[in-house]
Amino acid sequence: MAEIASIVVSPIVSSLTETVATLIHEKYVAIRGVKENLEKLLDTLETIRAVLEDAEQRSACDGSLKLWLSKLKDAAFDAEDILDTFAAEARLGMVRRNGAKIRVASEIKRISERLDLIAKNRINFNLNVSSGDGGRFGSQSPNDFPLTSSFVETTDVFGRESDKQRLIDQMLSNESDSSEGGVSVIPIIGMGGLGKTTIAQLIFNDGRVKDHFEYKMWVCVTIDFNLKRILKGIIEFHTQMEVSNNLSFDGLVSRFKDILAGKNFLLVLDDVWVDNYQEWEPLRNILKLGGKGSRVLVTSRSDRVSDIMGTQTPYRLEYLPQEECWSLFKRIAFKDCNNLSSGRLMELEGIGKEIVDKCNGLPLADLESDTCKQAFKTCNKLRTLLLPTEYLKSIGVKALDEMFRSLKYIRVLDLSSTSLSELPSSVDELKLLRSLDLSRTEIKRLPDSVYEMFWFKSRSLPPGLGNLTRLQNLHAFQVLKAKGATGHGIGELKDMTDLTGKLHISNLENAVNAAEAKLNQKGRLEKLVLEWSDKYINNQEDEVRAERDLKDLQPHSNLKELTLHHFKGSNFPSWMTDAHRFLPNLVKLTLNHCTKCTTISVGQFPCLRELYIKGMLELEEWPEAQCDSLLRLQISNCPKLRKVPELMLNLTSLKIKKCDSLEAIPFAPSLMFLILINNLVLENWREGAIIPVDDQGNQAGGPRPSLIGLLELKLENCPKIQALPRMFLPQKLEIKGCELVTSLPISQRLQHLALGLCSNDTLIRKIPSTNTLYSLVISNISNLTSFPKLPHLPGLNSLYITDCEDLSSLCEEEGSLKSLSSLQLLSIRGCPKLESLPDEGLPTALQCLVIGSCRILKSLGSKQTLRSLVSLKDLYLEDCPSIQSFHEDGLPPSLQHLEIHGCPLLIQQCQQGRTEWPKIEHVSDLDMDSV
Repeated sequence: MAEIASIVVSPIVSSLTETVATLIHEKYVAIRGVKENLEKLLDTLETIRAVLEDAEQRSACDGSLKLWLSKLKDAAFDAEDILDTFAAEARLGMVRRNGAKIRVASEIKRISERLDLIAKNRINFNLNVSSGDGGRFGSQSPNDFPLTSSFVETTDVFGRESDKQRLIDQMLSNESDSSEGGVSVIPIIGMGGLGKTTIAQLIFNDGRVKDHFEYKMWVCVTIDFNLKRILKGIIEFHTQMEVSNNLSFDGLVSRFKDILAGKNFLLVLDDVWVDNYQEWEPLRNILKLGGKGSRVLVTSRSDRVSDIMGTQTPYRLEYLPQEECWSLFKRIAFKDCNNLSSGRLMELEGIGKEIVDKCNGLPLADLESDTCKQAFKTCNKLRTLLLPTEYLKSIGVKALDEMFRSLKYIRVLDLSSTSLSELPSSVDELKLLRSLDLSRTEIKRLPDSVYEMFWFKSRSLPPGLGNLTRLQNLHAFQVLKAKGATGHGIGELKDMTDLTGKLHISNLENAVNAAEAKLNQKGRLEKLVLEWSDKYINNQEDEVRAERDLKDLQPHSNLKELTLHHFKGSNFPSWMTDAHRFLPNLVKLTLNHCTKCTTISVGQFPCLRELYIKGMLELEEWPEAQCDSLLRLQISNCPKLRKVPELMLNLTSLKIKKCDSLEAIPFAPSLMFLILINNLVLENWREGAIIPVDDQGNQAGGPRPSLIGLLELKLENCPKIQALPRMFLPQKLEIKGCELVTSLPISQRLQHLALGLCSNDTLIRKIPSTNTLYSLVISNISNLTSFPKLPHLPGLNSLYITDCEDLSSLCEEEGSLKSLSSLQLLSIRGCPKLESLPDEGLPTALQCLVIGSCRILKSLGSKQTLRSLVSLKDLYLEDCPSIQSFHEDGLPPSLQHLEIHGCPLLIQQCQQGRTEWPKIEHVSDLDMDSV
C-alpha cells in the first residue's frame, strides 16, 4: 500500500472530468472557442487519469513526481473554479455581453493549455498506464485513497484523552447495541482538523478495545463511497492479504460472510462523505451479518452522514482547551529551535502564547485584524470555511464583507453560533456558494441579493427564510415553537414553490396553522418526511391537533415517498385513505411509531411499491383482502396486528418482526425474500398454487406452488411454526429457535444453511445431500456431544461450528469431517467441552482454520492433523489457554499467517529460543500476544 506521504489527486481529476463532460453538452458552450477548448481539456484529463494510479503510488518516494502531482492538483482546482464560475454566471445571464464572452473563452483556453503542459511532462517519469477506465478513481484499485491508517503516534496527541475514554465507554456499553440487531454505528462528527481521525486511531489501538472485539478493521472511505472498494478494504485489512481486483461483488460478500459472519468486530470508516441512504443501505445490510455487539465507528465532518448512518447519538468533537492548544502549538512551532538561546526562545514563546490566546482554539478567531484580512486575500482559493462555534462571538459585518469580496470560490460557509445580526450585501459575490449555515445567530433578515440566488443550497437559515421564494433545496425544516426557540414558523414554507428533492419537517407539534405550508403547491418535491416529537405528553387535545395538522399538510399529487414519524392521531386524513385521487404517484410509504392508529389501508395507492410499518402499537387491522402493487413490505413491533391482506400477487420481499398476534403471512406467489423473527403465534404459510395465464386469460401451464420462487428464508424464534413450506427451493436458509421444525427441504440450489438455537441435533441430521451448498453454520445447539457425519456435500467451502456448549468430539464416526473434500474454511468457536481435534485429520483442502474460546482444548490432533494440510494458509488460535504446544512434526510449510491470542502457555513456548519457535519461524506473517 502506498505511503501516507503520497499525494492523491484522482478524486479531484475525476470530478473535474465529470464537470467538463457535463458542460460540453450545455447550451451556453456555444460561445466561440469554449466547446473546442473543453473538448481538448477533456482529452487532456483522460490522458492524465490513465497514469495517475502509478504516479500516486510512486510519489511517496519520488520528490519530482510529488511536485508534478502537486502542480496537477493546483491546476485541477483552478480549472474547477473557472468552470464552476462560468456555469454559475451563464445560469444567471451574466455572459451575454461580448466582453464577458471573450473573458470566459480566454480563461478556459489558458487553463486548458496549462493542464496540457502538465500532461506532456508526464513522459519524464516513465509512468505506467492503468488498465480499465483510466485512473484509480474509476477502477477501484486496492490502493484507492490511502489517506489515513490505524496507526497513531501517541506523543503527537494532545487533549483528547477524555474524548477517547468517553467514546470507549460508549462503545463497550451494552446500551450501544443496535435495537434492530446487528451492528451499531457511532458517528464522530466535527469540522476539519479537530482530530476525528486521531481519536479513532487512539480508540482502535486501545487495549480495552483490543480485548473486547474479536476483530478490528480500518478503511479510509473519503469522497467516493464505493461499496466494492470498502468491502475489499475490510477483507484485506482483516486477512492482511491482497484481494484480486477481478473478484466480483458477490464474491466479496461471500468472503465477508466466510470470515466475519457472526463475529464480534470493530470497523472504523474514516472520513465518510456519503449523503444518500441508498449508498449506505447495502453496506449496512452486509455489516449486520456480524455478531451481536459489533460496532462501526464513523468519522465525518457532515451531520448528514450521522443522520444517514448513525444508530447512536453522534459524538461531537469540540475545540481543544487553551493549555492543550499551547502544547500543540509549541511542539509544532519550536520543534527545530534547539540551537536558539534561552532568551530568544523565551521571546518567541511569548509571541506564540499571544497568538494562541488570540486564536481561542483556532487561528481564524481574530477576523477583524489586518493580518486576517490579508490572509483572506492570500487564501482567495479557499473553498470551505467552518468557523468555530465557541470562540467567534464577535465577528463583524465589516470582516464578513472583506471575506465575501476575497473568497469568491467558496462553496461551504459555516457562520453558526456567532453574534451576527446581519449579512453584508456582498454575499452575492459568492456565486459558487452551495451551503450556508446561519443557525443560532441573531440575524433577523437577509439581504435582498440572497433571495435571487436560485441555485442556492442550504442546510440551515435564520428567520426570514420565507423570502427565499426561489430556494430549491431545503432538506430539513424545524418548526418554530411559539416563543423564542430556534427554528421557523411553518408559514415560512408558503411561497417556496420551487423546492425539489426531499423535505423533512420536524417538531410539527409546534405548528400553529399547518395549512400555511401549502405543501400541495410544491409539485417538484419527491420525498416528504413529517415528524412530531416523541418527548411531549400525549393527550386528547394533542391527538385532535395532530389529525388536523396532517390533514392540512396534504402534499402535491406528484409526491413519490412519504414518511410519518410519531404521528399522534388515531385516524389518517382522506388524502391518505383516498390516495388513488390524491397521491396517485406515491411509490414508498413509511409509518414509524404512529402509536394510536388502529387501522391502516393502502390498497388505494395505485403505484405503491414499498411499505414500512414500525412501532404502531395499537394497529389491529389491515382490512383489505388484496394489495397487488406492493413489492416490499416490512412490519416491525406491531403487537396487536391480527391480519394482513390475504393476497399480495407481486410481493417479492417480506419481513415481519415482533408481531405477537399475527397468525398468517399473505398468499404471495412472487415472494423471493422472507424474514420472520420473534412472532409468537405465527403458524400459517398460506401456501397454495397459482395457475399461469397468457395475455388472453387462457391457462398457460400447470399449477405452480406459491412459494416455489422463494430464494431466501430466515426463520427465528417463531415457536408455533411446525414445518417449513411444503414446496420451496431456497438458496439461503436460516432457522433458529423453532423447535417444532424437524425437517429441511431438498433443494439443489441451496448455497447457505444456518441452524441454531435448538435443543437437539435433529435438524443437523436432516441436512440433505446437495452439490450446491457452499456455507454451513451450526450454532447454539444444546445436547450435541459429537458432531454427526454430514451427507455428501461436494461443494461445501465453509463450515462454522459456534457456541455448542456440550460438544466434546468433532467426529461421531471416523472420517466425519475429513470426507468434506472441498472444505476450505473451518471455524470452531465457543465449544467449552472440546478437548482435541480429530486424530484422523481434517479435510486436506483446508486453507483457513479458526479455533477460539475452547477453554479445555489441549490437543490439535495427531502428528498428521495439521501437517497434512498442504493448502493451509491461515491459522487462528484464540482463547484456548490449555494448548501448550504444536505436534512435534510442526506446521505445514504452506502456512503464511498465524495468529495466537489468549493462549499463554503456547505463546510462552513460541518465543525465540523456546521449544515451539522452530515450528513457526517459517511463517511470514506472525501475530502473537506479548509474554
